[in-house]
Parts: sequence; structure tokens; C-alpha cells
Amino acid sequence: MASIARAEPGASPEPLLHKDAGGTLRYADGREAKLWGTNYQAMFSSEYINIQRVRVPHKEAIDRDLDDFVAMEFDIVRLALVDRQIADAEGNLLASDHLDLLDYTIAGCRERGIKVYLVPVSWHPTAWDTTDSFSDRWNLTDLVRNPATWPVQENYLGQVLRHVNPYTGLAFRDDPNIAVWEMLSDPARTNYHQDVVTAQQRNEYFAHFLEIMRSEGVTGIVLGSVYDLTGLDEPQGPPFLASGIDGWAFRDDAGPPDGLTNDENKMGIRSYTTWMMRQKPGMVWMDLPLVKAVSAFDYRGTSLNYMYPAVARSMTASGFQIVCAAQYDANAVAAKNATRRMNFLNYRHWPEKTVSYLIAGRLFRETPLGGEWEQTAGDNWSFDGVTLSHDANRAMYVDEERGIVMYTNSPDGPLPGTLEDYRIVAGANRSSLVDVDGPRLHRLKIDAEGGVIFLDLEPRAERVENPFETGDVHMNYRFCRRVAKLVD
Repeated sequence: MASIARAEPGASPEPLLHKDAGGTLRYADGREAKLWGTNYQAMFSSEYINIQRVRVPHKEAIDRDLDDFVAMEFDIVRLALVDRQIADAEGNLLASDHLDLLDYTIAGCRERGIKVYLVPVSWHPTAWDTTDSFSDRWNLTDLVRNPATWPVQENYLGQVLRHVNPYTGLAFRDDPNIAVWEMLSDPARTNYHQDVVTAQQRNEYFAHFLEIMRSEGVTGIVLGSVYDLTGLDEPQGPPFLASGIDGWAFRDDAGPPDGLTNDENKMGIRSYTTWMMRQKPGMVWMDLPLVKAVSAFDYRGTSLNYMYPAVARSMTASGFQIVCAAQYDANAVAAKNATRRMNFLNYRHWPEKTVSYLIAGRLFRETPLGGEWEQTAGDNWSFDGVTLSHDANRAMYVDEERGIVMYTNSPDGPLPGTLEDYRIVAGANRSSLVDVDGPRLHRLKIDAEGGVIFLDLEPRAERVENPFETGDVHMNYRFCRRVAKLVD
């Protein structure tokens, strides 16, 4: 795709999303919104450096990834700004390649119809911090608990909101395609030997900065991150609601220690998120009129192909309307999986996971919000044209009425009908419909006369090492290893 041209400033259109009185996220026309997507970091931190190392132009890499997001049917992309790389100690926004690539990515999402979920402050250290930023001066809990840090954050946030994207001609605050905001990533986090942020401190922080965002003209959905739900039982619900925030964002990124494979049976899985929402005694979060999001989701170290659909269905049934994968590996460096070694999601390099994530997105949108569903014990699960199997490590989606079939690998017998009976086919391995030589992503569209009008046949994907083993924490070591390869 050709590079995106810089645009002239334009008027601010109406917001794409809003929260109704009951806390349900809706489109401008009133339809219930379900947004399935990923986190993406090609413009920041180690992912930026690694793309630079393989000498792929960053904008070319971003264009290819965003085109893949369209193929993966993503609704939304979460972009957490690495403020250490774009701000100084006083919170002034600095012109840099990182900021330009952020602008380019936001414009590319807009061009492709993918909504943006923007997090102005991620705080977390990177391997290559390039400025003496305010996040280098204070730890994460200080940013929330210590009001002395707030003026610097106010300066930074105001400059981010007023920053005019040269590729769209719109300030971030005026761009309706930046449909979701999250104030600060993971402020309740207890890593880095920091003290826990209390619910009251968090809510005061949210209320203060929400007022600033609204005064700057932000009309989109604004979320507060709670990281986990520890201590946020019934007494904490009303204060959080009183902060005025539209909703909350929670991480669900769990798994085994470094290098271990997490392939235990997850057929009847309810993630930690959904368990807390539904089953913890005294929990009232599911009943609060708040938008509910999962800001970063995966199960580290898993090679299971059915896990994504199983969890996606439970999440939307538990009230979540926004879910983003913890990490998408940029195609330019996906063969190395060097950035977040315990997660691995890429369109070409693990086709079974790609198709699994496609199926999960469809289930996420189709499952009634807040409803119940039947859980099946054992190793196999079938419902509404979906088959999940632990024994065969398989996910399959068949909608004969609409002519759609998706499969991570073929069932024991032939798929229903012939290729001419379908309109959309997405597969990762050989089937009775499409004969391919091993794990190879293929996507087809068939016209009314049975002719193939679109074919995406990717190279065969092979994993050559354990993709989840980080080994030496030194980034150079991790970058030099190759865990997957593509074979024509």
C-alpha cells in the first residue's frame, strides 16, 4: 500500500461510540458495539529497534501489519504510548520518529476502518529509553498517588490531546476514530516493588484527569485501568462509578514461567477476568453501568488452537465489549518473537492461531452480551456450528446459511459440502475443501457461480524452536534467535 499522505486540518466529526445509561457501549446509530483487536507497538521500544535492525522501513512494516489486521477482522487496535520516548521531564511532547510513526499508524487505522484505543501514558521501562522523561523521575504508583506529579502529567496530556496528526489533519482530541482512551496503563500494578495504589487514590486520579480530558474536548469513551480486581469488591464500586469514568480496563495475561508450555485442557475455561466478574463473592462489577474492556489478553506459553474461541465466548457473555490481544508481533520480526516471547500472534507465522483468533472474534461479536452459555465438560465442545477439541487441538466454525467455514485443522471426516457451497473459507491446514502441504494460511472468497475470486495463500509456517523460551534476558540474544520460518 502506498504511504499515507499528509492531510490538511479538518472539522471534527461526531464520536463513533458512546455509553448508554446502562453502561452498554454503542455505536452512534444505537447498535451494540463489540470490538475485538490487538495491542501493537511497532513504533516504540524494542519492536521499533528490532524492525530497524532487519532494515525494513518502519512505515512499510506498519502498512503490512495493518493490512493483516484487516484480514484478521480486527475492529480496534490498542496503542500504548511509550511516553519515555516522546516526552521530557516537564511533560513536553518531543518531535521524533516515534511520534511520526504513531501518527502514521493512527492514520492507517482510520484509512482501513479500524478504531484506535489510545493510552497516553504506559510508564513502563523499555530497553532503549531515549529521553529523560517524567516517567524516569517517578515510579508508576507516584504518578497516581502523589499529586505533586500531576502538573507535569497535565502538561503532557494536554499536549498529546492537542497534537495535530499531519496525516489526518486532526488533533488527537478531535479524531473520532480514536474512539477509546485509557488514562494510564496498569496503575494498580504491584511489580517493581511498588506499593499498591488504593481504590480511593485511583478514583481521585481518574476524576481529576477525566475533567481535564473533557475540558479539552474529548468526547470519546474514557476508561480507567484497574490492572486486577483485588480489593475492588462491593464497597469500591460506587466510588469508582462516582469518578465519572466511562468504564474500566483489565489485563488478563496469565501463564506459566519462562519457556514452559501451558497446554492443559481449557475446554470449559472461564478466564480470571470472567471468574472475578461473575463468581467472586460480593463482586458487583458486572452490574455496574460501566463499559468493560480487557486491555491485554492472552495465555502465555500456549500452543492450543481452541483456547481463543473458548475464552472469547466467555468474555462477551460476562459483559466485556472490548478485548485486545496482549501483543501482535510485527511481521518484519515475527520469525524471532523477540519482544514478548511468552506471547506469539502473527498472521503468517502461526496460521492455526490466526484462524483461531478469527473464529474467536466472530464468537465475541455473536454471543449475547451478558448472557449465559452451556459449558461442556470433557475434551470436545460443540455449539451453534462451532467445534472445539482439546484432543485434536482444533477450532472450527461453520455457518452453512451464510456460507462461511474456518478451521485450524481439518476434522476427521470431510467438511460439509464442496468448495462451491461456501462464500468465505479460512484455514490453516489441509482439509477436504483445500489441499495444502502443512500449516499454511489460506483465505478464499467464492462468487455465486463457484469461482474463486480471492485467494491468499501464505508460505508454509514452521516453528524451529520453542517460541516461548526467552532464555537470556539480554535483548540481543533474544533477537538473534529464530523460532519460526516461512517456506514457499
